[in-house]
Amino acid sequence: MMNKLLLLLAASSLSLAGCGKPANSNADNNAATDQTSEGMAADTVTPPAVAAQSGAQNYVAEAAASDQFEIQSSELMLKQSKNREVRAFAQQMVDDHTASTTRLMSVVSTAGLIAPGTGLHAKQQNDLAALRDAGASMDQLYITQQRAAHAEAIALHQGAATSNSAMSASLTAFASEVLPTIQAHARMLDEMKPVPTAR
Repeated sequence: MMNKLLLLLAASSLSLAGCGKPANSNADNNAATDQTSEGMAADTVTPPAVAAQSGAQNYVAEAAASDQFEIQSSELMLKQSKNREVRAFAQQMVDDHTASTTRLMSVVSTAGLIAPGTGLHAKQQNDLAALRDAGASMDQLYITQQRAAHAEAIALHQGAATSNSAMSASLTAFASEVLPTIQAHARMLDEMKPVPTAR
């Protein structure tokens, strides 16, 4: 009788221990899973400093490509166009956007950013190719392309010049400096109505 009682007590203890363990294990596993999920979520969030650096680098690349398109397309017009008004505008584009590029490279150097290349985007390359092949309509196409390019440049620099752009102070200052010049170019373009010239 005593042996049976001892066996029953032992079985009961094992049963209770077995019931309690999975509950504790599940709680521990859930807590570990939650901690892992939180850790993964934390790892996938881009730190503000990294996001700001990426935004600054993107702005620099876009500004440099914009300048290069202005310079290269305008140099082409200086070689090909016989329209005095167009040639005068093209020379100003080369001068102003070369100065802008020089200033941008100085800011990039002091801000610790990667210097952008001198390449053009695919659309800019296509526009330049179309300009080369435009023939008698080259002057008008140049003005049309310049209006679109300057509208894009104004939007780009206006975004960087705002106080909430997350750019460094030097980049914000640069955008604020070049913006009036680009806006002046846009006003000049609005007034230009070149007559096609014989080639």
